[in-house]
Amino acid sequence: MEKANTGILKIYFIDGSEMQFEYAHEGEANTMASRIEKAIEPRHLLIELEDRVIGIPVDSIKYFEVTPAPPKLPRTTIRNARLIVN
Repeated sequence: MEKANTGILKIYFIDGSEMQFEYAHEGEANTMASRIEKAIEPRHLLIELEDRVIGIPVDSIKYFEVTPAPPKLPRTTIRNARLIVN
């Protein structure tokens, strides 16, 4: 996958495990934002890989990161925040 047009989705689970996915940007600014909003509604997050689909129960996710941040985000997003590590 060409790195300039790829993003990373990293999921942190309640049990302490992690999964990381690389995905291709699809060009639309609101694509990832709408995916994030839609992923919260159903009880499973579906991720399509080359040869299979992975279903992750939303209740098992502690949090996730998307890198780079999409230019358009859900309307409930707190913008321009800074992470403070204690």
